[in-house]
Amino acid sequence: MISCLLLFLLISSVFVVTKYYKTRFYKTPIYKEFGIRLPKNYTVHGIDVSYYQGIIDWQKVQQMNVDNIKISFALIKATEGQSMVDAQFAQNWQESNKKIIRGAYHYFSVYRNAATQAENFIRTVKLQKGDLPPVLDIEDAQKIPAQEVRKRIKIWLEMIEIHYNIRPIIYTYHNFYHKYLIKDKFFDKYYIWIAHYDADNPTLANNHKWHFWQHSDKGKVSGIAVPVDFNVFDGSLLDLKKILKQ
Repeated sequence: MISCLLLFLLISSVFVVTKYYKTRFYKTPIYKEFGIRLPKNYTVHGIDVSYYQGIIDWQKVQQMNVDNIKISFALIKATEGQSMVDAQFAQNWQESNKKIIRGAYHYFSVYRNAATQAENFIRTVKLQKGDLPPVLDIEDAQKIPAQEVRKRIKIWLEMIEIHYNIRPIIYTYHNFYHKYLIKDKFFDKYYIWIAHYDADNPTLANNHKWHFWQHSDKGKVSGIAVPVDFNVFDGSLLDLKKILKQ
């Protein structure tokens, strides 16, 4: 009898915590035009795209305005691994210029040489004044030990920072960040772009701060024919402009 009561209380508490964790985010209104709910208390919204989104009409992206909500920035996939260049990068990079704050990201493979991967990105991406810092997208450690994963990531970050004279941004999932990066103070100096869906607000352990939050992968945007990832920046548009390449 006691064990059954304890089990009931445990299940009830899990339900309450889960309900609280999700409810506040889900109470925000659905924007029909964007196709998703948007987190409250953020004013700077952005997207990230790759070849998957096909040909994008960046003029329509720029012009979209729903209740004073605009797409202020876009992070565009540039490269992957040692030699791959995203099929739509050149067109996206050129046509988004002067229409929206743009940035480029590299999908990192822990199995490939980190220095060669950095060289691939450097060959491909020519940053201009007003662009976002380069982004390292790291999502999968492939069972490689955490210390070795961190070592390889550091090589890419340091080479990119030296070349572009700007500190990169790290993109990763909430769980990956806690498992591989949060224990090493080296990564504390970088802007963190965290992917965490269905949450009221992502929180990182030890009061670590995130700067960008990818909160959905099902958004809709004028000028893009398929679903797109949605993000917010934790700050004002003026704050965002302070981290751009000068």
